[in-house]
Amino acid sequence: MLVTAIIPVKNGEATLARCLKQLRKQKFDGILEIIVIDSGSIDGSINIAQKFNAKVISIAPKDFNHGATRNLGVQQATGELIYFTVQDAFFATENDLQTMINHFVNEKIAGVFGMQAVESIPANNPAVWFKRASLPVVQHFAFPEGMYAKMKPREQFPFTAWENVNAMYRKCALKATPFRAINYAEDRLWAHDILRQNKELIIDANVVVFHYHHLTFKYWYQIQLVYWGSNYLYFDVQPSIPSFMSLCKKVFHLLQHKDLRVGKTIYWIGNNIIQFFGEVLAALRFKWLVVTGGKAAVQREFEKLTKQVPQGKIKL
Repeated sequence: MLVTAIIPVKNGEATLARCLKQLRKQKFDGILEIIVIDSGSIDGSINIAQKFNAKVISIAPKDFNHGATRNLGVQQATGELIYFTVQDAFFATENDLQTMINHFVNEKIAGVFGMQAVESIPANNPAVWFKRASLPVVQHFAFPEGMYAKMKPREQFPFTAWENVNAMYRKCALKATPFRAINYAEDRLWAHDILRQNKELIIDANVVVFHYHHLTFKYWYQIQLVYWGSNYLYFDVQPSIPSFMSLCKKVFHLLQHKDLRVGKTIYWIGNNIIQFFGEVLAALRFKWLVVTGGKAAVQREFEKLTKQVPQGKIKL
């Protein structure tokens, strides 16, 4: 079987080699084709991609679009199955591709989504380091004829938790139902469109990629507004004000962390407090928009922020 991995890239020199190395180390019954879609990198990203025998497609930065650019990659792919990830994510084990491939034995499955987690290294927030609290589960979303389409948008929302950080698709499903040419939530809305067609999806928590962005106040505030704007506009879902208890749990976890020095503990407590208040202010701002201007106000804010979607930073 031929599998095509597609990765949008821009200035990914710091992390791209790790991403591609883990892809090339995957043990599965087939051949891997890698396509990198580069949108104007000015670092060594293209050279790194070529070292790992990736096919590089170059586009102008102004032409990048989260949905349309991925559709471009699908058009160039020769694999029967398409795997999407991002330049700063990498597989946790060498068997993850095969685990995803196995689900496609069922011809009704259009796509498989894994999970993303935070690697347990000092550069990442220890309050969210990956540690399984229970055995991983596999969720199979299949609805009898027309049942999903009959649900209210709020009821549909939980079944569309889908992200292109770690997802595999049948190419024929992507060709028949391409991503919408939008700059945010193209993956979630693809899952929504697929389920409306009575096709089936898998979420498999056994398949993990490590993916982490250092959360500054500005980034977390903006990306929460984008996330909630998308949820509200497409599914009529509004956020609740974040619970102070969630912050307390993170602080308690950091204080109990025996491997952290005092200075690092203080730093990460401060960082989590900043994140918390960024999320609280974003929730309050969102609710103000809804009260004062309804969906039209949310739409304006969403369009402004998604002209260039806020990007998280890598803390090296």
